[in-house]
Amino acid sequence: MKKPLLISILLIVLIAGCSKADFSVKISPIDKVYDRGADVPVSFEIENFSFQAGYAIVSYDDFKSPHLRTLNYTIPNITDGYKNVKVELFYDDDSSTGIQDSTKVTVTSPDSQVKFVKPLDGAVLEDTTFDVEVSTIGFGENSTNKGILQILADGKTIAMAGNKATLTLDWREYDLTAQILQNDVVVSSDKIHIRIKPESLTKDAEPNLTIWFPTEGFNVKGDLISVSVKLHDFSIGEPGTERKANQGYLRYLLDGELIEDNVTKASKTINDLPAGTHTLVVQLIQNDGTPYGIERQVTFNARTVTADDKENTV
Repeated sequence: MKKPLLISILLIVLIAGCSKADFSVKISPIDKVYDRGADVPVSFEIENFSFQAGYAIVSYDDFKSPHLRTLNYTIPNITDGYKNVKVELFYDDDSSTGIQDSTKVTVTSPDSQVKFVKPLDGAVLEDTTFDVEVSTIGFGENSTNKGILQILADGKTIAMAGNKATLTLDWREYDLTAQILQNDVVVSSDKIHIRIKPESLTKDAEPNLTIWFPTEGFNVKGDLISVSVKLHDFSIGEPGTERKANQGYLRYLLDGELIEDNVTKASKTINDLPAGTHTLVVQLIQNDGTPYGIERQVTFNARTVTADDKENTV
């Protein structure tokens, strides 16, 4: 008997003597994100199994590799999406050993693109509610490239219905970002900077404010009060940034003591008011922290809630 044939017979006998539980295959994780059409290298390890008595197949979706008798293979021209790449061991008679392992690979579509149509970069808007529209290439209903189209604004994520969305934001400046996500990976994005200002704001107008509530001499029952101010020719900016005309934030003082700085809303709740008469001062401050020299004040009274107050509360 020839020696190579004898070795093959011995290997077959050895493998046949092992139970399936003795076989093992371990595919190496594929951590990289690949573009559609890329060649993806796959490697794996086996134990108690010989390629002289069997082979391996690497597969995903409808794709299958040739019979492999090596521990690595490169998947050609991979399609996009989440792929469950599997390696499975077979006997030479094409029956499966039932031993397999798999790993995930993410494949994106690099030709998908998104761009803002409106508003344009640098736009100044006069309404806090406005429409956003984007254009896309290689993405959407008429494309094989699917995914999620969304807008990022002020830390919020807004999903788009088609290529349009309606946003409602406060008066100030924003960076808006449009994104296409495929398999949780951003494959395209576009960014613009906009400013939202009141309709009444003109270049030479003098900023001002009015304390809308509480009114002068108001009597507060309890230890908290909600303050509301009305801004005139003034838009909320971002504290700590460069100075811009008619833009900034609010500063609150109670009885001569600073209670909150860098306020970027036209309302505020003051808690833990001691009983007695209080003077509230609200000031306009520029983005860089320089006071405008414009402030308004109101005096109000706070008193402890009595049993009669509780009985008369519905």
